[in-house]
Amino acid sequence: MGRQFLKFLVLSVILLVRFQGQEGCLEEEKKALLELKAFVKSDGYDADLLLPSWVGDTHSNCCNWDRVTCNSSTGHVIELSLSNTRQIDTDIESMFDYSENEWYFNISLLQPFKELRSLNLSYNKISDWIQNQGVGSLLRLEQLEVLDLSGNYFSNSVLQSLRTLTSLKNLIIHFNSFIGSFPSQELSVFENLEELDLSFNGLSDPKSFPELRKLKYLDLSINVFSKHVMRLLARLPSLKYLDLTDNSLRGGLTRQDNGFHGQSLEGAKSLHFGM
Repeated sequence: MGRQFLKFLVLSVILLVRFQGQEGCLEEEKKALLELKAFVKSDGYDADLLLPSWVGDTHSNCCNWDRVTCNSSTGHVIELSLSNTRQIDTDIESMFDYSENEWYFNISLLQPFKELRSLNLSYNKISDWIQNQGVGSLLRLEQLEVLDLSGNYFSNSVLQSLRTLTSLKNLIIHFNSFIGSFPSQELSVFENLEELDLSFNGLSDPKSFPELRKLKYLDLSINVFSKHVMRLLARLPSLKYLDLTDNSLRGGLTRQDNGFHGQSLEGAKSLHFGM
């Protein structure tokens, strides 16, 4: 009887802990979210209108807040969307309007989110991280798999600050200020990448291409690549989707240009080469 009661007691404690873990977000992460809201507000934007559910009420569960997703078992924040927190127009003409102040984001505010798996910072016109404000905090995002930086003003140098995010599977840097040769060396550390979007930048042919063996989706449209880049892309054995539309692929593509010798792009199911 005593042994049965002990088993029941242990099971009850386990269920109680699990239930409590589902009850709400962690206080440290809730505080960090409110600090993020205050940071948006400090830039002169109506954070209360944009993030109305983000309140400091002790009874408010931040796992139920807009733009936040938590792990139902642990209560940790695992997905965070701060897309367009400055409420800007996202059409092309507005994105090229540099009269609006560029934004420098305080990346140290993300430090508490140790189990974050998806982060969306798109369409904020961010130029860079605030210097001396915890760029090393990115080191703590060891589980981050999805990072969306599209619609900002980042240059090639931002990749240096991301180099520790080796768990990344999806990296989206569409519509930024990357120029010059494709950043092969900087991207080579992301060995787990399955999706890479560097479309709508100013990138040109590299001397080599990183051997991203897991990469399935690659969007390099609206850049200045020539047809010679095709030979380099033959180093991507898992590629299923490739978009090179609106580049400088003049002169037509031959089988040799397409890399159809030895390693090839024959496994790709969707190829887009529009000029």
